[in-house]
Amino acid sequence: MLLASGVAGLSAQWAGAQGPGAPAPAGAEPVVESARPVAFAVLGDRWAWIRHFDTKRDLKIAARGGGGATGADGDWSAVGGVGDSFFAGKRVETQWKLVRIPAAGGAPSLEAPALGEPTSILGSGSELLVAELKADAAGDLLSTPGAGTRLSVRACTPDLKTLRTVVEIPSGMPVEAEPLSQDLLGVADGNLYLRVRRPLSTEFHRAPLAGGPSVRLAGEYGPQQGALFRGRLYWTASSEESGTIRGLRCVRTLTPVGATVTLTDWLPGIGTLTAVEPGGVRYVGDQVYAIPTRFGTANRLQRAQTAAAAMAGSSLVLFDFAANPVSATP
Repeated sequence: MLLASGVAGLSAQWAGAQGPGAPAPAGAEPVVESARPVAFAVLGDRWAWIRHFDTKRDLKIAARGGGGATGADGDWSAVGGVGDSFFAGKRVETQWKLVRIPAAGGAPSLEAPALGEPTSILGSGSELLVAELKADAAGDLLSTPGAGTRLSVRACTPDLKTLRTVVEIPSGMPVEAEPLSQDLLGVADGNLYLRVRRPLSTEFHRAPLAGGPSVRLAGEYGPQQGALFRGRLYWTASSEESGTIRGLRCVRTLTPVGATVTLTDWLPGIGTLTAVEPGGVRYVGDQVYAIPTRFGTANRLQRAQTAAAAMAGSSLVLFDFAANPVSATP
């Protein structure tokens, strides 16, 4: 009954949702809510994204460029694509579910229960990778950082009937994710690269996609972001050059022997780290910054309306103040 009622309600929302941009009734004062993008995914020429408003979230699907979007309100948490469908995390009453939405159009369906709140969904070959925060044993979060929650990554087939655990890592009470930042960074050489958010820090791990324990690659204070480019991990950290000036960032990577090196510094504290092929690693804050391959100044490519960005194939997608994708640039 829960699944049936959930599907019916979701389909009705999908067919008739007007969204936060709908005109207010005659005589009513328009309500303006702030919005930020939460997640973004691409399947062919179709885009899907989640927007977070003051009072709700919505999920949108549109052709490349964002025009003619359809969608629905709800408690959405992550979105990714594999095969011919997008998959998203949605809370249905007290449970999180994985929802399938055909990329070409059609009503969504509730498919499978999640272990906890999905934080990141990534298509990898013929599989869907889902990162979920699930409850762990109780404990003192200050003295036992691993208590509270675990980041569980599961791989599943597009029909969601075959699910297997890739890795589970204690995460404690994670710091709040920044807009469009991902816990699943990508797959390279049979390994999954992922971010683990902790109460006061962020770690980056590598885990065999076939299953097995993870290897901790780096850790930084506070909320940070990562990106994978040509099998190499990049991540943000607090600025090491600015001294007492707070709120600035640098970008780091690993050398072939596993040593941490800083590539550039003095970046805005609010921004999104991503990578596009063949351009390279980008940091989007007040500007779009090209991250150098060896230590140096980041090259400013263009101004950005907001600090939100994502990758769409070989292009960089920027977002406007309404949290909608507005452009795809090299």
